[in-house]
Amino acid sequence: PIAQGNALELTFYWQTGQELTSSLTVFVHLVDGEGNIAAQRDSIPASGTRPTTGWAPGEVIEDHYTLLIREDVPPGVYYVRVGWYNATTGERVRLAVGGDFWLLPRRFRVVAGP
Repeated sequence: PIAQGNALELTFYWQTGQELTSSLTVFVHLVDGEGNIAAQRDSIPASGTRPTTGWAPGEVIEDHYTLLIREDVPPGVYYVRVGWYNATTGERVRLAVGGDFWLLPRRFRVVAGP
């Protein structure tokens, strides 16, 4: 469980099989069962230090995110969705399997803070 007022720490590992010509931004959302965003963070990978245009094919990029769970976030079950977009155009990257984000399989429970 994550208490209101605390943070959820996440680490992603990214890899591309080809050179990327656009600088992409990651979005990480903590959402309730209806898809309403309770916490979010958008960033160029590695806190802005590793834009996708500089990735070498096959290179693994470690990318950390901290989502602050505000004290007014209602207790309950939440999910994390993550995806990519072009910040210049706002266009999200489409997945090969359809859609424009991944919903992580793990659930997170937010509980009342101290």
